[in-house]
Amino acid sequence: MIEIVHALPDRGVTGVIADFIPLCTLRVDTALMEEGSRTVDRMLMTCDLKRNLHRQSLPETSAYSEADWPECASLLHESFISKAEPLLYNKLHSIDQTRLTLRQYRQANYGDIQPQWAREIKSHDELQGLALGTLISADVGFIFQVAVKRCCQGRGLGSKLVDTLLSEFEKSGMQEVQLGVTVDDRAYGFYAGLGFEDKRSVRVYFWEA
Repeated sequence: MIEIVHALPDRGVTGVIADFIPLCTLRVDTALMEEGSRTVDRMLMTCDLKRNLHRQSLPETSAYSEADWPECASLLHESFISKAEPLLYNKLHSIDQTRLTLRQYRQANYGDIQPQWAREIKSHDELQGLALGTLISADVGFIFQVAVKRCCQGRGLGSKLVDTLLSEFEKSGMQEVQLGVTVDDRAYGFYAGLGFEDKRSVRVYFWEA
């Protein structure tokens, strides 16, 4: 699978994504690199819910509260602002864009949603982490975003959030859950440790206008 992202911020376009089905041998790397593109290798990962549910004995998660969405936007923005490739996360690199992304998520622009597929962990009324899921087909869920506050990382909260989201997907009749992650991001090892397996590699080509 080949994914192309072209950023044209001055024209109000944040990205163009295209999939190619080659009918002959293509030297895509050479052609696109000559045009000044850069590449990031990502992986579509999958988890079979019938055989791979972890049960974490950590603080309980809860379904999201409408009142928490401003705090959720701040947490997502904080988590992704330091990512190495800003064009991959341009929807989360400004607080306004992050709020818009969350609003679009709530409007099911990224796939069907249910309230129980948006999980959060709080301590003393302070948001510590969240996980957002969507439905991409009749029996396949998708993990849209996972974020844990920096000062709370390393305590197993991310594992608990993913575990609970998988459980909620299973209760909703899902057979499989997928997600996308950059291969050299530490999140790749995190998801592999939770039982996710490689499904398909995705090379992302992007260049600035």
